[in-house]
Amino acid sequence: MSAAKDAKRAVTFKEREKNDKAAKHLRAQQIVQGLSERTAALRKQILVDLAHLDRDTQDWMHLFLDVADSGAEAPLAEYGINFEHTWAKDIVAAMVQAKPALDIQTLVARSPHPTSRAEFSVGLELSKLVQCLRPATFNARLVFLVYEFMDDTTKQILPQRDRDNDLSEALESLEQAGLTSFRDVPEMDYLIVRASERAKHVDAFIEELQQSGNGVLVTDGDGSLYFGPSREFVENLALHSELRKRELSLYGTLLKYANGIPTSAALNAAEFLDPLNKHIMHLTMLEARHLRQQDHVYALLRAAGRVTQSRYHNIFFDPEVLTPAQIAYATGKVFHAHAKRLLASVDSYGGWPDFDLK
Repeated sequence: MSAAKDAKRAVTFKEREKNDKAAKHLRAQQIVQGLSERTAALRKQILVDLAHLDRDTQDWMHLFLDVADSGAEAPLAEYGINFEHTWAKDIVAAMVQAKPALDIQTLVARSPHPTSRAEFSVGLELSKLVQCLRPATFNARLVFLVYEFMDDTTKQILPQRDRDNDLSEALESLEQAGLTSFRDVPEMDYLIVRASERAKHVDAFIEELQQSGNGVLVTDGDGSLYFGPSREFVENLALHSELRKRELSLYGTLLKYANGIPTSAALNAAEFLDPLNKHIMHLTMLEARHLRQQDHVYALLRAAGRVTQSRYHNIFFDPEVLTPAQIAYATGKVFHAHAKRLLASVDSYGGWPDFDLK
């Protein structure tokens, strides 16, 4: 009886493994197809726009298209797109395997709107790029941050009425762009994050930092609050910039201004107090001017033990170098290249030797 049961279990396991591989294969095909269609539409738009430019710009843009079409990440740095802070292969693998859950923040609506229109437009294009992968990537959802908490110029908290108005405007913009609809389920298909809600959790996050053993809290003469990480902790961080390591060691990270209002870095980090975030892979796409801040956020999260390097990813872009369509096109081509390689490895070997995530 035991031998029969063992044989039945073996057959059941093989059936499940076969079905699992078939499901992964189908998702990989759908991702490749979705990205192919979206990047083809973007390329058509780029070429139409190109016809109105001077010859030198056209030649430069054709060089860019050649680089983007290769699917290589490193050469895109010359065009203001930085993949150094992400493992694109792991992002695609998560989509195909349908695990872990994947949060992709593509758009930030800021108040009172110091953000350039170009940055917002890039966010819309990147959101549409991710959206084209539905329904294959049912474990992924778009995350939209509404930064309606503080005036970046005066460092003063905005009145509640202004915050609510900014939220309404952001939701209307998302609906008009086709990024949300009545068919979507909030918090499942997409997540709206309000910076003012994050503010409620900053003190609890600061308490975690204090108890972490990875640094100390320091208040300067003006009353501003900093987290000073230990040198050993900073050295163990996988930061690409030696200058940033030195900055963290010498000056730490500003958590609160003298008036007690939390900084953007503290607000972003406080979002990860939700224990579910430990089980989610996070990809944030931001304008390059936010790179320094994101390094500080990453350091805070690692200090508090809230993320691992493999679950926290950033892609940065420069809207002054490329148009929103061009940035979305290049990003789509990188993911498309990884998806095609993944699909080819399955077709050739029937397994997932290079893409399974732990």
